[in-house]
Amino acid sequence: MNAISVLYDRVATRPAVRWPTGVAAFVLAIAATRLLAPDGLPMGVVVLGLHLGALNALVALGLVVIYRAGKYVNFAQGGIGAAGAVIAGKLIANNDLNYFLAVAIGLAASVAIAGAAELAFVKRLFEAPRLILTVATIGMAQLFSGFEVAAASFWTDPLAVRPNLDSPISASYTIGRTIFGGAHIAIMIVFPLVLIGLTAFFRYSRYGAAVQAAAENADRARLLGISVRRVSLIVWMIAGLLAGITAVLQAPIVGFTFGAASGPDIMLRALAPAMLAGMSSLSGTVAAALALGVMQQAFVWNTGSSGFSNLVLLVVIVGALLVRRRRATRTVESEEASFAAQALVRPIPRELAGLRLVKSTRRCLIGLAVVVGIIIPLPLSVTQQNLAALIVIYAIAALSLTLLSGQAGQISFGHWAFAGFGALLGGHLINERGWHYLLTAVAVCLCGALVAVLIGLPALRIRGLFLGVVTLAFAVACTGYVFGLKWFQFGGYVRRPVAFGIDFNKDLWFYYLCFGMLVLTGIVVRNVRVSRWGRHMLAVRDNDRAAAAFGVGSVWPRLAAFATAGFLGAMAGYLYMLHQTAVGTRSFPVTTSLLLFSAVVIGGMGTVTGGIIAALYLRGIQYFAPEIQLVSTSLGLLVVLMFLPGGIGGLLFAGRDAALRVLARRWGIEVPSLTADRGDFGGPPGSDGAPDVALSDVRLEPSAPTPDAVPG
Repeated sequence: MNAISVLYDRVATRPAVRWPTGVAAFVLAIAATRLLAPDGLPMGVVVLGLHLGALNALVALGLVVIYRAGKYVNFAQGGIGAAGAVIAGKLIANNDLNYFLAVAIGLAASVAIAGAAELAFVKRLFEAPRLILTVATIGMAQLFSGFEVAAASFWTDPLAVRPNLDSPISASYTIGRTIFGGAHIAIMIVFPLVLIGLTAFFRYSRYGAAVQAAAENADRARLLGISVRRVSLIVWMIAGLLAGITAVLQAPIVGFTFGAASGPDIMLRALAPAMLAGMSSLSGTVAAALALGVMQQAFVWNTGSSGFSNLVLLVVIVGALLVRRRRATRTVESEEASFAAQALVRPIPRELAGLRLVKSTRRCLIGLAVVVGIIIPLPLSVTQQNLAALIVIYAIAALSLTLLSGQAGQISFGHWAFAGFGALLGGHLINERGWHYLLTAVAVCLCGALVAVLIGLPALRIRGLFLGVVTLAFAVACTGYVFGLKWFQFGGYVRRPVAFGIDFNKDLWFYYLCFGMLVLTGIVVRNVRVSRWGRHMLAVRDNDRAAAAFGVGSVWPRLAAFATAGFLGAMAGYLYMLHQTAVGTRSFPVTTSLLLFSAVVIGGMGTVTGGIIAALYLRGIQYFAPEIQLVSTSLGLLVVLMFLPGGIGGLLFAGRDAALRVLARRWGIEVPSLTADRGDFGGPPGSDGAPDVALSDVRLEPSAPTPDAVPG
C-alpha cells in the first residue's frame, strides 16, 4: 500500500463535516433568537431565515474549502456563479431551452470560469504572499462582474428580454402570514443534496482526502506525492459549482442584482459564518449561516428594516470571535506574517541610512516631490484642479491605512468608513448645529480616533484576517445603519470656508489646503515610524511574544495605531465633504474600502511613498489618463500582481535597493539585508560569493560606518 493510500485511509476516517456539534449550536442559536420577539418569533419568519441562511451557507462553504486549501480569502466567491446564472437565464428567456438543461449549462459555465480563473491567476500567484493572493481575488471579483455583462451580450439585442430563472415548481405553501413559493421549495430540495454530496466527497473520495491533507499540512502533502496546485484547482471548481447553484437558487428571490461581486454585504453574510466556524469546519459553517439567517430575519421582523441587522451582525461577529479567541488566535498565528508583513517594503538599511549622500539624496527627492505638488495645479484647468485635490484626499486616506496595516500590521478591509464618519458628522455639525469649521474639524478627527479605538479593541484578541472581517463588518454596518442616524444627516450644501483672507471655494486654493494636510500627514506617518512608539509598534507587528519578552506591551501600540489612523481617516473624510460640498451614505461604499486596501498593497505597504502611489494608482489614472484606466481596474490589477508581485511600489523600491547595492559595493560596506537575499556576499571573483570569515571576526552587532568616514 503506497503512502497516498495510507493517507487516504487516515484522513477519510476524520471527515471535515461533524454534524452533532453543528446541529447543537444551531438549535441553541434558534432557541435564543426566538426570544428576541416579545411574543415569540413567528415560525414563518424562522423558516424564511433558514432559506436565506441556506443561500449564505452555500457561498460560505466555497470560502471555507478555498481557505483550507490555500489560506487566503476568495472575495470573488460571491460573483463566480453570476455569469453562469445569466447564461442559464438567457437560454431560457431567449432560446426557450428546457429549464434543467439550461441550468446544467449555466452550472458548467460557472465551474469552467472558476477553473479558468485558478489557472490564469491563482496558479501564477500560488507562491506569492497570501495577502497578495487575497488582493488578487478582489480584482477577480470585479472581473467576474464585467464577465456577467459580457455573457448577456452573446445574444442579439440582449436587453430586449431579461434573463429568466423562475423556478419550474408551481407549488406553494404558507406558514403563518409568510408565503413560500417554488423558489423556496427548490432551496429546501437542493440544499440538503449539496450537503450530502460535499460530505460524501470529503469522506469517501481520494480527491477529498487530498484536499483535507493539503489543508492540514501542505508540506507533508507534497512529500506524500499530492499536488497542492491540483488541489487548488479542484477546490476552485467546487467553489464555482457552489456559487453557480447559489446564483440560480437566489435569482428568483432577489433578482439578477448579485452579479456586481455580490455586494460586500452579501459577501459579509457568507464570511461571517465561515469566520465563526474558524474557516475550517463545514458543519459549523452551515449551522452558523442558518442561525445568522434566522437572526437577521428576526430583527427585520421586529424593526421593519434590514439596516439594524447589519449592526447586530457586527456585534455577533466580534462577540463570537472573542469567545473563541484562543482557537481563533491559534488558527491565525501560523499565517499572521503572510497577512501582515510579507508584503511590506523594507526601509533603507541601517548601515547606509546615516551616510551623507543617502540622506542628501533622500531630502532632495522629498523636496522635489513637494515642489512638484505645489506647481502641478498651476497649468491645470479648474476641473483638473478639482480632480487633483480629490486625489490628494485619497492619498491622505491611503496614508492612514498605511500606518494601520503597513506599520502596525492590522488588516482593515473597511477603512473608507472612517472617512464617511468624518464627512457625514462634519456636515451635520456645520449645517445643522452651526459649528465653526475649525472646531468641527478638531471634533470630527477626535471622534474618528475614538471610534477607531473602539473598533481596535477586538484587535487585542483578534488579529490578521479575522480582524479584517471585523473591519469589513464595521463598514457594512455604517453604510447600512449607522450613517442613517440623525447625527449623520444634513440638508443642503456645505460651503467651503473663507479664512485668513483666502477663499477656499476656489479650487486652486482648496487644492493647496488639501496638499498642506497631505504634507502634514506624511510627516506624522514618517515620525511615527522612527519614534520610540513606532519602534514598539513594529516590534509588536513582527512578533508580539518576542516584544513582550523585552518588556514591550502590545495593548497601547495597537490602540494608538488605530487612534492615529482613525484621526487621519476622519480628516480625509472631512476634506472630502468640503470638496464635494454635499455627500450622503452612498458616497462611502464598502467597495471603495476594498479598492483602497488593494491600492495600498500595490503601492507598497508601510511607506509614505507607497500611500501616495496608491492614490495615484486608484484615482489618478482614472481621472487624468482615462484612456488607460483599465490598468487600475480589475484586469489591470491582476496583471500588475502577476508580473509585479510586489506591486508598483515594489518595483520602485527594488530600483532603490539596486542603487544602494551599487553604493555599498563601491565603498566596501557590507549590508547583509541587501546581499543575503541575492546570494551576493561580496566575495572575491571566482568564489561562491560567501567571504571567508574567521570566527573571531564575527560580531553580534556589526557597527554601521560613521557617516563622515566615507566620502560624501
